[in-house]
Amino acid sequence: LYMLKNFREEIAEKLFYIHYHATRLAQSFINSRLIIEYALKPDSNINTILYAFLTGITAGYSGSFNRALFFYYFDGKFVFQRALGPRTLEEAHRIWEAIEDIELNMKDFLETVSKDFRSALELPYEGKFLDMESIKDYIDGEPHVVKAEEIKEIAETFDIVKECAIVAVKTGDKLLGLLIADNNFDLKPVSDYQLTVLKDLAHQMALVIENRKFFESIKEKAEIDALTNLKTRRIFEEFVQNIQMSNFSLVFIDLNKFKMVNDMYGHEKGDELLKKFGKCINMNIRKIDYAFRYGGDEAVIILNTTDRDIVERIIKRIHECFEQSTGNTFSAGVAIYPLEGEITKVLKLADERCYKSKITGKIEFE
Repeated sequence: LYMLKNFREEIAEKLFYIHYHATRLAQSFINSRLIIEYALKPDSNINTILYAFLTGITAGYSGSFNRALFFYYFDGKFVFQRALGPRTLEEAHRIWEAIEDIELNMKDFLETVSKDFRSALELPYEGKFLDMESIKDYIDGEPHVVKAEEIKEIAETFDIVKECAIVAVKTGDKLLGLLIADNNFDLKPVSDYQLTVLKDLAHQMALVIENRKFFESIKEKAEIDALTNLKTRRIFEEFVQNIQMSNFSLVFIDLNKFKMVNDMYGHEKGDELLKKFGKCINMNIRKIDYAFRYGGDEAVIILNTTDRDIVERIIKRIHECFEQSTGNTFSAGVAIYPLEGEITKVLKLADERCYKSKITGKIEFE
């Protein structure tokens, strides 16, 4: 009788376990359907669609991960695009306490995501990317649990503490992006249930991106140029249309003999030059300044000052860094907004002065 009683209790416990997890999976698939319906709304944009899927991965009644990050695949790299989750343990506790105090379902969560919403978690990761070599073992479309020590550089860059789940977003053999999710704050091991949800949402995400041609739009929406790590020309055009600064110096920079480098040594050497060019710019401008990749080997820098000495000092620092690291040089022209006219005229003046700089070998201000 004792053995029979224990056997019944064991069976009951297993049946409860099966029922519990089946219920969670069923709810997850319902949430997945809601996410897809939301993503396919006519007024949905890239921002809301990506956040919808990231919500599915992180919401307590769905994937239950602490954090989720999405990278889009472009030119052999996985470029960081969007993230959702708390930045600190304290913030995580505040969120969990708030969720306990209110009744929210997936539909409620999705409706809170506006087109202009930006997650604060994204700020430290903007402009970061993963190279194919570092991630090639995890892009088969299956979810992988990876220890932080196995991907040390990625873990350090994206603050992965213990382990994470990685899954490629792909349709067939076509690679569209990558999802990384972790339990950074409660430090729970990634569960089989979480992997099942992550795989399902990655598959659905790929279908939405492919069917709606959002992959191309995501690339267009990228704010950071993957090669130079400067802001893109599209972002510069947005800046021009909505200038918030009362005055500034616009610097137009063009690399010298870049075509010759490409022709003589190949595009790999040219790409290496552009990477170092972008790095030298980012290292030497201030937090109040902005730098954009304007064309192939051209950059535009917005310096939040009209003081000629400061402008000249910053450009010389960039030039010294670039020349020391590559042996190459660049030309630079400067114009002042709004002292010398509206923005299109200022841009044209800086471009013309940059051309003059190629002849004189000096930074041209007039």
